[in-house]
Amino acid sequence: MLKKIFKKIIIRVLTFEAKLILKKYQPKIIAITGSVGKTSTKDAVAAVLRGKFSVRESQKSYNSEIGVPLTIIGRESGWHKPSKWLAAIFEGMVLLAKKKKYPDILVLEMGADRPGDIERFAGWIKPNAVAVTALGEIPVHVEFFSGLEAVAKEKSKIIRHLNNQDWAIFNNDDKSVSEMKDKTKAGVLTFGMGQGADILGSNYHVIYRKEE
Repeated sequence: MLKKIFKKIIIRVLTFEAKLILKKYQPKIIAITGSVGKTSTKDAVAAVLRGKFSVRESQKSYNSEIGVPLTIIGRESGWHKPSKWLAAIFEGMVLLAKKKKYPDILVLEMGADRPGDIERFAGWIKPNAVAVTALGEIPVHVEFFSGLEAVAKEKSKIIRHLNNQDWAIFNNDDKSVSEMKDKTKAGVLTFGMGQGADILGSNYHVIYRKEE
């Protein structure tokens, strides 16, 4: 019981700090979601952008309600050590109290283990771009969802908050993902191996923009 209470307090404090940090430093945010390929996509996006910008990406699979705030603050999980959690909170306070160097871009991996997870992120993280990787015929972590349709509905919640100056990037080879194109006001870009995608990948891994 005490561990659950402690965890809830830590999450609330870190999330509160993370919200203020985003408001103060105003980095560009790229959110990566889906059921398959989030981590590899996040790493690839960060690697490309790092050539021109200061970038911070979610470490390991920090895609939960506690992992995302930790990424924004720039600290690792304290696991079972209260001193490390206090250090993370203190780091958040320092970022808010002083003007420190902060990344230009955050690449945040966002997972959803149960209904409402993505909606909680969407309520305070305002991404400039969202990439939806793949759901698959049988998505992972579906024990709290009724099925594929419910997972797709939850994942799509983050793109509903994008405006017409933002970008939504979809895997055109995954039917459940490509059908999300009509659920956002953002500019849409699709990728995949099959015809119809804006960005096509060949068997030789050469990526090119489809000519109109």
